[in-house]
Amino acid sequence: MDSRDNFLEKMKNFLLTIDEEYLIGISNKGIVNRAKKDLEASNKVDIEIEEEAVKCTLADDTICFLKDNIKEYKCSCPSRSLCKHVVMSYMYLKNNINIICPSVSENSEVQTENKSFDFTKLLNINTHNLPQIIGEKIFNEAVKRIKFGIEAQIEEGSILTIRFKEENYIVKIMANNKEGISEKEILEEAMCSCKSKEICRHKVEGILKYQLYKKLIKEEDLKLFNKKSSLGKESYSEAAKTVKKLMEDILFMGLSRMPESTLEKLESTALLCHNYNIPNLEKSLRAVKSELDLYFKKNASFSTRSLRNKLSKIYAAASAIESCKDEEMLYNLCGEHKSSYYDIPTIDLYGIGAESWSSKSGYEGITYYYYEENRGSIFTYTNSRPTYYDNKKKNSQTAYSYTPSFGIEGNTDDISKCHIRLSKGKINGENRISASEESRGEVLEVTDIHKLNLKDIFVNKWYKLLEGYPRTFMGTQNENSNLYIIKPEEFGKSNFDNIKQSFTMALYDKEGKEINMIVNFSKETKAIIQKLERIDRLKKYPEGILVKAYIIDGKLSVMPITLYYEDMSIENLTL
Repeated sequence: MDSRDNFLEKMKNFLLTIDEEYLIGISNKGIVNRAKKDLEASNKVDIEIEEEAVKCTLADDTICFLKDNIKEYKCSCPSRSLCKHVVMSYMYLKNNINIICPSVSENSEVQTENKSFDFTKLLNINTHNLPQIIGEKIFNEAVKRIKFGIEAQIEEGSILTIRFKEENYIVKIMANNKEGISEKEILEEAMCSCKSKEICRHKVEGILKYQLYKKLIKEEDLKLFNKKSSLGKESYSEAAKTVKKLMEDILFMGLSRMPESTLEKLESTALLCHNYNIPNLEKSLRAVKSELDLYFKKNASFSTRSLRNKLSKIYAAASAIESCKDEEMLYNLCGEHKSSYYDIPTIDLYGIGAESWSSKSGYEGITYYYYEENRGSIFTYTNSRPTYYDNKKKNSQTAYSYTPSFGIEGNTDDISKCHIRLSKGKINGENRISASEESRGEVLEVTDIHKLNLKDIFVNKWYKLLEGYPRTFMGTQNENSNLYIIKPEEFGKSNFDNIKQSFTMALYDKEGKEINMIVNFSKETKAIIQKLERIDRLKKYPEGILVKAYIIDGKLSVMPITLYYEDMSIENLTL
């Protein structure tokens, strides 16, 4: 069989697989309907078979060159996308297949209609190879979005169609029986309504969604796919050994003999952990650096006990990484970078409170808390600023009245207590909302905390606070993992300990179990303590409280952030 015969055989096989649904899929219904109408009007196409193409001359003298891969067409018209002339030409060849392939039997049309289209090559795409094809950043973003819960509608027909309705884009993949087709070629031949010339994130999401749909992969496996790296276990072990050696050197030297150059060693080792994709150790090393920096600057907030705890936790974590053989456990030990933000579909967020804060590293700001009902998750948005450039602190009330991002009219007081609809939003791995200029928010109504399905974050039995607490690991945790909305059955006695300089109020659950609500005194918390003392004096207790749960000296306690009252009013204690 010469090359011309070989081409005609492939062309015949291709024509037998396409139908009107296929043509609509690769163009649109309007183009196909117009092509059908024009073809019926003229019903004349001159065919000339060349070595590796079929030349079709239409009634208006437009010339198309067709191949067995529809993406390799050529048309003499100025259109930059698939035009009606190409569709007309394929329709004519399909209807008159005996012109180029006399051996095709008369019942081929029936065979075409009953043919089942094969997308198994999509199932054979090795998910672990995708980061090398499209880059780890795009792949990781696609995985995070699928884990977030983007919805896709899958339709199997002449072509595979994956519709992402929430974001209004469509991925279409043709059945391809070409021998030896590579994974990259499958992605390149897929079509996406975003019109990107590169392999886009949407195509990858479509492949992953289809593999999940066919149960080839599981959602719980995605976090491991997200962690896959070209670095092997040896690299993690090497980084862990370097971290352990530095911790040993610091402990051996002691504070009195420690040179200031130790700060540079901590920074370079943190950078090594970043490059080796071990963000948990990176973050912990920078925390030690900040603590030691306070020591060298003779800052009163430096704590030897805090430094010792940080060093021991880092050493334990590095030892665990060095010896770990289980892939999933290694993922948990290493953690994942949280700083990268990714697009999410439109979501409804319910403002449940806000708090002001300041850090030892020289920053202050306000964090706003939102609840997303479908996922049962807390999202945060933070306004922050450095304070080390000036001596004048920004008043939290002033910051609280600033106009927020997302194009919302009003002030941040509105969005801390209201139901908003966020579109074109971006979040990171810890559900932090980015202040992206593209994001848009719409204030819908005041949050009614009593009507929300708070799922796991609602607690009226204190043992559930302990159940959630073990989510910490080697000193690391998701920053929202200890946030709860609690409903005390009864408020007990309160007192201020002059020795410990802390305010304590007993809270009882519906089973009579007790926990303490504790606020340590400082100039920042003085107003909080005064508010709580006034509430206790007047006996005007809230129905619910947004709290952070801690274990202090072996006992469970909570720190209040926001109070919720029966009349739907919300009081942010730090503002």
